[in-house]
Amino acid sequence: MMQFQRRNGLHIRLAAAMISTLQQHVSSSDDLQHVWIEYGGRRAQIANLLAIVSLRIPSGASFRIYTEEPDADPLLDVIEAFFAQEQEEEPDTMADELLIESSVSMEAAMAAMRHGVLVVNRENRITYVNEAAAALIGRTQAELHGSRADRSVPGSMMHRVLKTGEAQWNVKMKLHRTQIITNRAPVYYDGEIIGAVATFEDISNVESVSRELESVRLLKERLQLLLSAIQDAIVFLDEAGDSVYENTAFTKWQERETIEPRRLMKREEWASLKRQLPVTRAIRTKDGDVYVMQADPVFLSGQFRGAVITLRASRGMRELLKGVPAVARQQADSADELAFQSLVGESPALRAIIRAAMRAAETDATVFISGESGTGKELLARGIHQAGARRLKPFIAVNCASIPVTLLESELFGHEKGAFTSAFKTHIGAFEQADGGTLFLDEISELAPEVQSKLLRVIQEREIVRVGGRERIPVDIRIITATNRAADELITSDTFRDDLFYRLYVVPLHLPALRERGSDIRLLAANYIHYFSRLMERDHPQVDPSFLEALEKRSWPGNVRELQNVIERMMTLYPDDRLTAAHVPGAFAGKEEAPLTLAEAEREAVKRAAPYAASYSELGRMLGVSHKTAARKLHEHGLTALFGQSAQPSGHYDQVLQKEQP
Repeated sequence: MMQFQRRNGLHIRLAAAMISTLQQHVSSSDDLQHVWIEYGGRRAQIANLLAIVSLRIPSGASFRIYTEEPDADPLLDVIEAFFAQEQEEEPDTMADELLIESSVSMEAAMAAMRHGVLVVNRENRITYVNEAAAALIGRTQAELHGSRADRSVPGSMMHRVLKTGEAQWNVKMKLHRTQIITNRAPVYYDGEIIGAVATFEDISNVESVSRELESVRLLKERLQLLLSAIQDAIVFLDEAGDSVYENTAFTKWQERETIEPRRLMKREEWASLKRQLPVTRAIRTKDGDVYVMQADPVFLSGQFRGAVITLRASRGMRELLKGVPAVARQQADSADELAFQSLVGESPALRAIIRAAMRAAETDATVFISGESGTGKELLARGIHQAGARRLKPFIAVNCASIPVTLLESELFGHEKGAFTSAFKTHIGAFEQADGGTLFLDEISELAPEVQSKLLRVIQEREIVRVGGRERIPVDIRIITATNRAADELITSDTFRDDLFYRLYVVPLHLPALRERGSDIRLLAANYIHYFSRLMERDHPQVDPSFLEALEKRSWPGNVRELQNVIERMMTLYPDDRLTAAHVPGAFAGKEEAPLTLAEAEREAVKRAAPYAASYSELGRMLGVSHKTAARKLHEHGLTALFGQSAQPSGHYDQVLQKEQP
């Protein structure tokens, strides 16, 4: 070990001269690997100029030079002789600082690079290697410095670059088990090759991602081919409602209908999707065709990312399903129970009706359901449909009391283009829509006499003729009817045909009023409290026994529907309260609804007809009064906002298909 002290320090020019002198006394640069210079607790190999410069040995500072190998001791004598002969020069501080700053900055920049950097001299010995390169090669920087590249670096081609002077770009190779990409280029000085530099980067992750992206691309192409082959119109919407993908069928459908994809969804439906609730409804095209729209939400990592909308032509679906055999019934009892799950209750009266409905579902017999308003007649009808062999086919519900008489025939049987003044397009009626499935006629007792005769003919012959048409169109349907009037009252009525009654009254089912199955009230209340808690995204409220007792004491003239509305009201008005008897409204408890006054009845008639009238003349025809009287009554009752809301260019009521309960 030798200790040195220089008045002007060890500046870069002196260090370079020292290394040059040492290289003249050795046969190989390998002999210099074990000689070190140390200052301030840091050390550098004697042949590494950049490392020595980074020590920043100032004027007057002491530093030591030593070796770890006895065979290298003669080199210490060479160094001692060098410093003895070398005269102290007046330092060129500015030049030295500039050289040091440039050298240190260059080393820092290359050391910070995530790419590996390796430099060799004309003898193919490594003069510089950064940490990233050493890590990829699998050796330390000290071990690599001064060694031959072709012996230290697997697959190195630096000797070819030195020999040919030709650069090599973007060469893929394996370094041990790591996939890398490398660039090699010669270094010239005064027209001669004095070395070469190589950079290399670990691309294992890139290769893995590339293979994954290729798999995704292939999967995407296959999915697009599959979606293009599907006859259903499919569109993907992002969270903003913008279309991000449309299959071929949807593109063609959109060209015909000229409607933006985002316009398919109503605001409240979009809100339902954000609550993870799918949406199903029917839409009618310009040509009068009916499509069933199914919208399913898309969530990723708990975040709403859009929806998938599918449009299926109901007519095409019916034709397709005609050739599909009914699904084999698995464990018939449990399947039937599932079909009637919407009818909540364990009372003997309700269970008896459900058992009878299950037996009726096994056949195609016409079912006649009676019961007070709000008892669940449509739910029972849907249950019969779901439990039967037609479960995969349409269930079409029509409320005969809600459609004006002048439009009911068109709604049931359809009409041809030009059948009447405002029939601009052909309209497919409910019977055709239900072909292969079930047609539910609610409030059948309100059916006008002129429509009753046509309905009787359809039931007898199983074929319909559209209004204004001549073609007899066969229909394969099951008919379920419902009324809130008693059967004996209906048969004695002068307004309902006896022959039609007996055609419909094949399998009679009477749903008991809620007051007749009081034991179900607690179960129904618990069911609705749970349902509205989830719908409103609130905690399940505490329920005091007095609350349930108060519910059981009411007569419930509105039946299950009234109970549902009361529970919803409680959940809305008292979200944080413990539900007690005080929360149960008593205004209507135990009282029957009072009959409408003449003015109220008049307002109700105008209210029902106004949305479907395209003109005052049409409104007058619906109400059986002159157009002037119709206009005056519309303004008297403050219903002008409803006028023409649902009026269709074809002049018919556009019945919206109701979503089937699962």
